[in-house]
Amino acid sequence: MEQAVVRGSELLKQGKTDQAQRAFRAALEVEPDNPRVLALLGLSHFRANEFGDARPIYEQLVERSPTDASHRLNLGLVYLKLNDAERAIGALEASRALDPSQGRAVSYLGLAYARAGRYAEAYRAFLIAGQNDLAVEIETNLTTTERDRIHMQLGRSPQGPWPEVESVARPRTPTPA
Repeated sequence: MEQAVVRGSELLKQGKTDQAQRAFRAALEVEPDNPRVLALLGLSHFRANEFGDARPIYEQLVERSPTDASHRLNLGLVYLKLNDAERAIGALEASRALDPSQGRAVSYLGLAYARAGRYAEAYRAFLIAGQNDLAVEIETNLTTTERDRIHMQLGRSPQGPWPEVESVARPRTPTPA
């Protein structure tokens, strides 16, 4: 089984998703409930833009390991790709709750909120994630009152952090997915 996983992982790195999927399925024939192999199979479908095939795999992983933030994050991304913003929000909020340090979940939550028309939440998520360019795009959908309330909650002025915390509160640059 391990040989099939190693082979599948190498094929996946090379972008040969069909062959990688065959290797992962061979490994699953030996050990059908192996979460590592299931996650790799889900990833191979995701990279092949086969989101409909990735969805049930990640749903199964979440069902089996409900406290694993990474499975919920991946499921949220699949839902986003399938244009199911509400389900994406549920999965990404759960991921963030399980692992608050997971910055990617906040970034993707901003996208999901925006797709669902929940602009105030999207704006807040983008600001928290340090994605100020996306926040500026979303800001046009907010009232001045909504924008100011969010800035007050985050301890910043509409132009950026309050002067007394400027040296501490620098926006973070998001890492690529």
